[in-house]
Amino acid sequence: SDETGFRGRLGMEFNDTGLGRWRWRVEGGLNQFGETSFSNDLVQAGNFGSPGLVTSRVTRTSESIRLTGFEFGARLYDNRIFYLRAGAYIYSMKRERDILIIDRDINNDAVRSFPLTPESESNNGASPYVGAGIEFPLIDESFRVVAEYNLYRIEQETFDNSKRRAW
Repeated sequence: SDETGFRGRLGMEFNDTGLGRWRWRVEGGLNQFGETSFSNDLVQAGNFGSPGLVTSRVTRTSESIRLTGFEFGARLYDNRIFYLRAGAYIYSMKRERDILIIDRDINNDAVRSFPLTPESESNNGASPYVGAGIEFPLIDESFRVVAEYNLYRIEQETFDNSKRRAW
């Protein structure tokens, strides 16, 4: 399941500096990609413990990942509607894992279950991002609608802002 993320940005445009009609902008923002949760069951058959009492063991693993960070970058804006952007994403990725082991008898009834100690780890780092977008002025130049596509590279995984990915 995916939890919707959010993004908030602030930027500044340099009207004096540019290449022809192109203008530079700098930006920074908070980017919460959301949270993904998933679980799986590993079923093993065999004799576990007393002969005939436990015929299968189910290892149920539940995992959740949350990715949050700050973007710092620049935009090259054509002063009309199109822009390119690139920068660094400084992130924190938190992963939590719960494991429950259930022993079952020949009738598939639970004989016993025991949880393992929950695991939690947090990775921090910096990764690059690139993107392109368009800005449509609506009422005047200060109110615009933005559509953009961004590509991120985090921990050897490449993903964009239209997909969520579980590691």
